[in-house]
Amino acid sequence: MRVKIVLSVLGLFLFLGAAGAAFAQEELPGAGLTPASPFYFLDRLGETLREFFTFNSQAKARLQITFAAERVAEIKIILETKGVEAKGLEVAQSRLQANLAKAAAIVEERKSKGEDVSGLAKELDEKLETPKSALARSFKEQKRASEAKEDELKIQLKAALRAGDAVQEEALAQELGKVKAQKELLELKEEDIEDELEAEEEKIEEELEAPKKAEKAIREAEEEKQEVIGEAAEEGIELPPEVFAKFDRLLAQAKELFAKENYQGAKQLARQAEDALEDVDREIEKLEKEKERQEERARKEEERKQGEEEKMEEESRENEKEKREVAAKPRTFEVEIRNGRFDPPELKIKKGDTVIWTNASSRQVWPASAVHPTHQELPGFDSLRGISAGESYSFRFDKPGSWRYHDHLNPALTGVVRVSE
Repeated sequence: MRVKIVLSVLGLFLFLGAAGAAFAQEELPGAGLTPASPFYFLDRLGETLREFFTFNSQAKARLQITFAAERVAEIKIILETKGVEAKGLEVAQSRLQANLAKAAAIVEERKSKGEDVSGLAKELDEKLETPKSALARSFKEQKRASEAKEDELKIQLKAALRAGDAVQEEALAQELGKVKAQKELLELKEEDIEDELEAEEEKIEEELEAPKKAEKAIREAEEEKQEVIGEAAEEGIELPPEVFAKFDRLLAQAKELFAKENYQGAKQLARQAEDALEDVDREIEKLEKEKERQEERARKEEERKQGEEEKMEEESRENEKEKREVAAKPRTFEVEIRNGRFDPPELKIKKGDTVIWTNASSRQVWPASAVHPTHQELPGFDSLRGISAGESYSFRFDKPGSWRYHDHLNPALTGVVRVSE
C-alpha cells in the first residue's frame, strides 16, 4: 500500500514536471507557488524529483534553465504583489542563482571530460534570453510605477502646501520618503540580481566560440535599442536622433572590429554600447517629465481660458438680466414747467412709466387733457386740476401712442409724450 502511494506521488510530481516543462516553452512560465506560500516546499520537492528522474546531463542543464525561468516568474509576481522588501524575494533570488550555477557547472563538467559543449552552451544561452529580458522588463515596470507614484505624491504635497494643511503635508511627505526609499532599493536589487545572472551567464558563454559571443553581444545591443525606441513610442515621445549618438558610435566600432576578426574587442564595445542606452533611458525620463509639464501647463491654460469664458458668459448673462430688469421696471420721468415752456417738451417712454409735471413757474398752470393723435382724451388724465406754483402732478401711461398736451391758459405752451410697448 505504501509503495503504491509513493509511486502515485512520484507520478504526480513527474506529471507536474512535464507540464511545467511544456509551459516553459512560452515566453515565461507561470510562477505557481511562490516563496510567500507556506506550501512552497512542495515546489522545491517537485523540482528535486524532476532532477532525480532526469538522467541525461544535457537535459539536466536545460531543466535548470527552465527552473531559472520559473524563479524569474516568482520574482515578477513578488515585486508586483509584495514589493521589493518582501522576504520571499531573497529566496527566489538565491534559487535563481543556484539554478544558473548548476547549469554552468554541468557545462564545465562535460567540457572537463573532453566533450564539445559549444552547442549546449549556445542552446542554454539562447534559452536564458527570455527570462533575462522578462526580468529586466519587470524591474523597469516597477520603477516606472514608483516614479508615477512619486510624481502623484508630489502633486498632492504641493496642493497640501497651498491649502496650508499641515497634517496632510506631513503624511504625504512621509509617504513620499517611503516611495523614494523603495525606488532606490529596487534599483539596488535589480543591479544585484543582474550581476549574479550575468556572472553565471558568463560561465556558460565561456564555452561559446568567440565569433558567436561577439555576434550575440552586437545583436543584443541592437535589440535593446529597438526596445527603448518602442517604449518611447508607447509614451508618445519622439526621440531626437542625437540621443543615440554614443550608442551608434560604439556599435559601429564594434562591427568594425568584428569585421577585422577582433571578436573580444567587438564584444566589449557592444556591451559598452548597450550600457550607453542607460543615458538614453534617463533622457527619455526627462522628456517624459517635460511632456507632463507641458501637458499640465496646457491643461491649466485651457482651464484658465475656460474659466475666463465662463466668467464672461456669466457677466454677460448678468448684464442681460440687469438690462431686462431695468427695462421691465417702471420708470419715472419729470417734466418741469418753467418760463412759459415744458422742459423737456418731448418724452419717449415705455408703457407703464410715469410722468411727473412740476410747476416751477410763479403762477398756476392748467394742463389741458392729454390728447391722442386720434383726438381721444387720455382716460384718467385730470384736465381740470390746476398745478399751483411749486406743486406737481403725476400720471402713469398704460397705453402706447403719442399723447400731446398744452396749458389751458396758454395754448402756446405744448408738450408731447410718446409711449412704446
